[in-house]
Amino acid sequence: MEVAAVLDAISGIRTVVVGEAMLDVYVEGAGRRLCQEAPVPVVAVARRAEGPGGAANVAANVAALGAHASCLSVVGDDSEGRLLRESLDRAGVETGHLVCEPGRRTLTKHRVVAAGQMLVRFDQGDVDPPRTDSQQALVERLNRAFAECELVIVSDYGYGILTPRVIAALAALQSQSPRFVVVDSKNLGAYRGVGVAAVKPNRFQAARLLGMNGDDAAAVNADTLLSREADLYGATGASIVAVTLDSDGAIVFQRGGSPCRTTARPSSGLRAIGAGDTYVAALGLALAAGADPSTASRIASAAAEVVTRKEGTAVCLREELCDELLPRRTLGSELIYVPKKPARDSDAGDCPTW
Repeated sequence: MEVAAVLDAISGIRTVVVGEAMLDVYVEGAGRRLCQEAPVPVVAVARRAEGPGGAANVAANVAALGAHASCLSVVGDDSEGRLLRESLDRAGVETGHLVCEPGRRTLTKHRVVAAGQMLVRFDQGDVDPPRTDSQQALVERLNRAFAECELVIVSDYGYGILTPRVIAALAALQSQSPRFVVVDSKNLGAYRGVGVAAVKPNRFQAARLLGMNGDDAAAVNADTLLSREADLYGATGASIVAVTLDSDGAIVFQRGGSPCRTTARPSSGLRAIGAGDTYVAALGLALAAGADPSTASRIASAAAEVVTRKEGTAVCLREELCDELLPRRTLGSELIYVPKKPARDSDAGDCPTW
């Protein structure tokens, strides 16, 4: 299936994103002096911006790529929960399945930035499992959303929303009426019995799947993964395993098929924020649209590259992805897209994990 056909087929795919919806807050300004009370910079705040983070950012990317996105999560009845809901509304994401738990603090990440450098990040929000009634409400909404969707993307940051009860409910639904399920989780082993189609571990998560400790994660490369391909399938239960390797790009495995590689360009910490969310959104949509893993990986890598050229948490618009993969040419008075050959060589350098 050609890239252009895949991008057309993505449009309108009904997608449910379930996981930890967060609010990303950026406080930016100039830092020209040190504080008298402590040796830390004083930032004169010039701008504050809020946007979807975590699972909410995955959903925002799904919507930006032209599909129908619904976000399932548990948020609080606080101001952060209200701002998150408003930011999702602006992104074109359906928020009717969000569960509001009174007294719960919405997951929020605050980043203070000066001169393009992040000085500090401080997090707030409850990371304990939701109350029993909130979990029940989430399961009920998952049941309704699942019946209407074609694609489910699980975005599990390990902050308590994806409880064993919720995972079991997803497994039961999948056994009765399978959908295309893609999982991005810090604990992929928990989804082994769900019936997932694809998973997206990063370098460190792949190391854990292979029984390696954190000190060994940096040694995980394409050669390591190629020699342990069967172990990746066994640990996740997935047919497709897409491992992102920072500046080394990504390698995608498919049962019964040949692995494929994509390249990446280095990026700063601020520009890499949320790139993994973009990658899994584009990968899931491309696979659900009928793309083979090689084409889907190329589309996902291109989408992630688009957002690494932007500051902070960002989305890849459908038009930007088309420009990245299908450069525009004018034929008479008509603007058309022409397939672009994939790059063969990767750029050297380091970039943060996504």
